[in-house]
Amino acid sequence: MGEFKNAFDLIILKDAIEHIPDQHKLIAYLKDLLSVRGQVYFGFPPWYMPHGGHQQICQSKVLSFLPWIHVLPRPVYRGLLRMFGEHPSTIRN
Repeated sequence: MGEFKNAFDLIILKDAIEHIPDQHKLIAYLKDLLSVRGQVYFGFPPWYMPHGGHQQICQSKVLSFLPWIHVLPRPVYRGLLRMFGEHPSTIRN
């Protein structure tokens, strides 16, 4: 880290923090990277955001761009994914 210590005024983690194990270790590391007045921006897709269900991983170009379909009742949502031929692992995720 040496050359990057206190090197950044802004660090952006968008749609990433919820996928990182040991988040407390990452946050401590980020603090060392920030300048004295630096800030970290954490953006994450809460469930009720347009693509909070990560439907962008769908193979179907139609489904991958449809906002809020993940808030449909679970059987309806899964049925819709099956109807569009999504892989079972995508449906489980």
